[in-house]
Amino acid sequence: MADLQRRCAEAEARQQEAAARIPEATSALMRQLEAMQAASSQQAAAWAEAERGLQERLRQAEAAAGGAAGQAAHLGRELEEVRAQLAAATEQVGFSWLPAGARCPGQRCGWRVGLQGRGSNPGKLAQAPAPLPEPTNAALARPW
Repeated sequence: MADLQRRCAEAEARQQEAAARIPEATSALMRQLEAMQAASSQQAAAWAEAERGLQERLRQAEAAAGGAAGQAAHLGRELEEVRAQLAAATEQVGFSWLPAGARCPGQRCGWRVGLQGRGSNPGKLAQAPAPLPEPTNAALARPW
């Protein structure tokens, strides 16, 4: 019985010693958890700020896209008006096109203008002395 009492006393002493060491071990773990929690809060704040910045950039980009779409529609209407004017003008003036890469012996290539009307040879266009400037050629030849 004395042996059992001695063993019980030793077990109690070990338990008290372990209980005394628990606060030391847990305080280190608690400090570590607090540091991790603070770092997580800082990271969440940084992510929230980055998201706010990206949302603002998205709103600005959407506004710019809306403005560009409106401008494109306006330019499309203007283009159609210019095409209508060009079609009306081509009924009064004859155009012949010699592509820039074609062989044009003795003459420069490009749009050449000739007036149609009295004194002109039907079915043939009178050639102007010089082609229209190159930017005009490119604009007229572009397939829209």
